[in-house]
Amino acid sequence: GNNGRFMASKKMDQAEMLAVIMRQKFWFMDENVFPWYINYYKAAIKEWIVKPGLDMRLFADPLTKEDFALWVYHIAHNKWANAILTK
Repeated sequence: GNNGRFMASKKMDQAEMLAVIMRQKFWFMDENVFPWYINYYKAAIKEWIVKPGLDMRLFADPLTKEDFALWVYHIAHNKWANAILTK
């Protein structure tokens, strides 16, 4: 994405946050696809982090506190996430 730049002042979009969350389990997935976050999205559906059928185009939108809270809730009730969070 950003040629290794951190860009701390840029607002994070949903796709970027989803990638951060999913990398905790799957490390890095193939991002040489379109859209770059499709593999994270599919994995998140399988792990019940995001709802099946959710419009992927929404992931280019800025991350809202509501979305983030919902994802954290789903992660907290997910076995692999609990294993990661309690290390």
